[in-house]
Amino acid sequence: RIASSQITLGSADAWTISFWYKNDNVSIDDSSLFNGNGSDYFRFAINASGHVDILVYDGGMRLRTGPQPTIDLRNWTHMAYTHDGSGLHKLFINGSIASFSPYGDGTATYTSDFSNEGWIYGRAGSAKPDAYLDEVAFFASDLSSSISTLYNSGVAGDLSSLNPTYWYRMEEGSGSSVANSGSVGSGADLVTSNSPTFSTDIPS
Repeated sequence: RIASSQITLGSADAWTISFWYKNDNVSIDDSSLFNGNGSDYFRFAINASGHVDILVYDGGMRLRTGPQPTIDLRNWTHMAYTHDGSGLHKLFINGSIASFSPYGDGTATYTSDFSNEGWIYGRAGSAKPDAYLDEVAFFASDLSSSISTLYNSGVAGDLSSLNPTYWYRMEEGSGSSVANSGSVGSGADLVTSNSPTFSTDIPS
């Protein structure tokens, strides 16, 4: 489990969340990723059949993919979630706008603040995560026009030109924290719990 310091994503703020995910063990539930720890959250969940289910909730469902059998999470998968600062939300998977069948495409318009209680990758209920996570970044800007740069043709790239506020590269190899390489500096390092294992497997 990796737990962050507080990161506020307000309804009047432009922001982007970007990360890479890989799961070698798709036979178990894996939930949740970036859960807002409150009534508002962005949740990335894997069900026992290996299908990804991505949803945004703020007291009511806003975006939801439903189970997606076409995404093979045994390979590195890139996710980017953007907000333009005025209510337009978009979700991208591997460089393309997500398909939300039967819910429509990967966009929604609404204004609501996400919980600022912190963001966690870890256990939710009985589901225990067993996956890889890399290059987690939060940006104080809408990067929906820069998705190709974030995805970088499936290779984890240098994000410094996009000015991430929080950027967790996961390169420590060991230890109880993950350094923030973003603009706010080391005061926003991640704190790990339950001794997650560092790996040299990266999106490439």
